[in-house]
Amino acid sequence: MFSSLKSIGKNDKQRSLGDGTKSFIKNFYAKDLGLISSKSFIQNSNTIILNQIKLSKTRSIKSQPHSITWLNLDNVESRFLLAAKSDGNFVCVDTFQNCSTKENLKILFDSSSSRNGHVHSISCVQWYPIDSGMFFTSGMDQKFKVWDTNTLSVVDEYNLKQKIYSHHTSMSMANTNKTLIALALDNGQVRFIDLNCGSFTHTLKAHNHGHCVSVQWSPIDPNILTSAGSDGRILLWDIRSSKSCLNCLDLEKTINYRISKAVKSKNTISAVSSKAVSHTGPVIGLSYTNDGNHIISLGKDNALRLWNSNSGLNTLVNYGKIALNSVVAETCLQLSCTEMCSSNYVLVPSGPNLLGFDIMNGDLKYNLKGHFDSINCSVYNPALKEIYTGSKDKNVLIWRSENEEIIKYKPNTSTHSGSSLSTLLANMGRSEQNQTTDSNNRDSWSDDEN
Repeated sequence: MFSSLKSIGKNDKQRSLGDGTKSFIKNFYAKDLGLISSKSFIQNSNTIILNQIKLSKTRSIKSQPHSITWLNLDNVESRFLLAAKSDGNFVCVDTFQNCSTKENLKILFDSSSSRNGHVHSISCVQWYPIDSGMFFTSGMDQKFKVWDTNTLSVVDEYNLKQKIYSHHTSMSMANTNKTLIALALDNGQVRFIDLNCGSFTHTLKAHNHGHCVSVQWSPIDPNILTSAGSDGRILLWDIRSSKSCLNCLDLEKTINYRISKAVKSKNTISAVSSKAVSHTGPVIGLSYTNDGNHIISLGKDNALRLWNSNSGLNTLVNYGKIALNSVVAETCLQLSCTEMCSSNYVLVPSGPNLLGFDIMNGDLKYNLKGHFDSINCSVYNPALKEIYTGSKDKNVLIWRSENEEIIKYKPNTSTHSGSSLSTLLANMGRSEQNQTTDSNNRDSWSDDEN
């Protein structure tokens, strides 16, 4: 078994295969020989694909007449991409289309044909977490709107009387029959809308010395909310409590702080200090990691920081200096994280470039160049292993691995004569999608067989 795995590189010397292809082939044989688990195989494969990502030559989206401000991919199928624009409109694209003829992906609908769009720029757009039949938009015209996807009409509208910099709906909250939506407002407050009763519930006086730029629900706790403001502070809230915030992420509180405090007392985290800041400049980006154990923040001080969401401590991961020269202080840049990889990456807009960092060690994995102006937003598609970026240059670019060697390569060994990577790749995503369906329909299948 081990001899056949080691001989892969020797047998492939004459094929002039790239490093990524060789890594993929070795990963394939390791799984075939039982050296790694199926989960590790998928994680390693996704990482290899991401390491070879570049601007797609076969898939593209039609250039828009205005800047792209926000992107969102539905959680149900990871298929439908919403792109918000600075003119108050948005478009929806089906990412599952095959564009082998180098044609643009078809736009399913464009709100510019409707009179229900926003008057000013849309700051945030998001699908309903458990159903693509509804989505939400908020903008600088102080309006929050609920849209019906089928009719492309506004079914509910709220006037906040303040500029809305972002909003967020919790995925975990949707599973508890709660539909609270948090909105970051210009006056520094966070307001909540309950869609079940169609009214405002309560308000958090979050950032008294600036704007509330971003809000994010915890992926693992439906009651924990994180807010970031132009005052440089990142606050953690428990919406069930009427008291002040749970914690303020302090850049000076690191693992060393925790150890020293543990020696003196049993409490590892002291009360929230009014002088504590997370960044020395305005916070312009905020995101949870997919497992919910860490928070990633981007500041106008050109710093990207990783926080432990449980302890609130700065992990001191060094990502280097992030170039943000043309970013307005009140702007909220969209950060996104990859998932199901052996090493997950955080995608960070840096001017016209998109940087990909290893989340845990801070290594720069790639610097994607293709836009002509500053990037505002980015999102990762776990189904297609693609990255989408929206920019002020009015384009949405698609980044993916187009290594045909990986898709077409077939191992030339007698022990695996019936195997091929093309069949493996074709079934890899299908098996993940059918795993849940098979388990749910197991009884119906057995009835049919009987």
